[in-house]
Amino acid sequence: MVAVEVLSQRARDVRRDRMEKAIEYARFGVRWYWLVDPPAQLVELYELGPDGRYVHVLPASQGKVRVEGLDGLELDLDALWAEVAPLMDDEETGAERDDG
Repeated sequence: MVAVEVLSQRARDVRRDRMEKAIEYARFGVRWYWLVDPPAQLVELYELGPDGRYVHVLPASQGKVRVEGLDGLELDLDALWAEVAPLMDDEETGAERDDG
C-alpha cells in the first residue's frame, strides 16, 4: 500500500503531513509513505521498517526514478513537474482554470 501526501504550504499542515500522518499510516501498516512538495519540486519516499517507523529511502527532484520493491513502477518527475507548473502559476496569480 502507498500513501501519497502533497505538502501544503501552511506550517500547521506541513507538520501534520510530515509527522502526524506518518505515525497514523505506520499504525495502519502502510508500507510506503511519499511526500510531494510541488514548489520545491521534490519527492521524498519513505518505507515502513520492521520497527514500525518510516525509513527515508529516496529524495528525488528530477529524471526518472525506479522504486525498489515496487517492480515496474517508474516515476517521471520531469513530466510531473511539467504538468504541475501551470497549476502552480495559477495558484500564485489567483487565476482560475477553465478546463471546459
